[in-house]
Amino acid sequence: MVQHPYLYQLQHPWHWLTYGQNATALGIILGSVLSVLTVWVLAKTLVAVNAQALAARMQADAAIEQVAAAKSSTSVSDAQRIATEESALAERAHNALIRVQLLNEMRPVLVVGKRPHPTMSGTLQNIVSNHGQGVALDIVFNYRDTTRDAISLNQNILGPSESVVLHMDLQRVALAGLQARYLSQDGRYFATTALLVNQEFVSSAFEVNEKGGWLETPKIPLDEES
Repeated sequence: MVQHPYLYQLQHPWHWLTYGQNATALGIILGSVLSVLTVWVLAKTLVAVNAQALAARMQADAAIEQVAAAKSSTSVSDAQRIATEESALAERAHNALIRVQLLNEMRPVLVVGKRPHPTMSGTLQNIVSNHGQGVALDIVFNYRDTTRDAISLNQNILGPSESVVLHMDLQRVALAGLQARYLSQDGRYFATTALLVNQEFVSSAFEVNEKGGWLETPKIPLDEES
């Protein structure tokens, strides 16, 4: 049975093309497939690149947050350090204040003055009194003239608010004054000078060194006049 040629061509399209035409068609088909594959690979690559970019951006954000946290931590550390330093300064100041208070409590201050005689009405006694809060030890009084003679005392220890009579020559005191040297209970050295002005004593008490010289930086300032 002879088949119609057009029907054969429809059923077998490749048979009526030349070999060159067959090769061209096959190349077009393969090129189309490769183009599709290329587009698919590019799409996958683009997706991967976007994912990497997103991950990199997230890492950058995380790094920024870490830097901010580190700065915040540094600020907190600085604040803690400053607070610690201020606390230490306050503690040192408090300890220094306590030390000054303790030194003040142990400080004797001898002042020369007068008081009514207990038995002779209208007569005054010359005395030395301890106006400080500490005990005065090893008290020695001298005239401040060239002789440096000692002035007699009935006792050489005076507690707070205690006094003792000074047996002295007022004419010699009026000319040059007098001075006393004594110790505190904690071993500090002190001195008192007194002048007779208009028949009244003017005293000054201060801390001195072991030899009785002036201290440039005494442990506690002592300037009391009466």
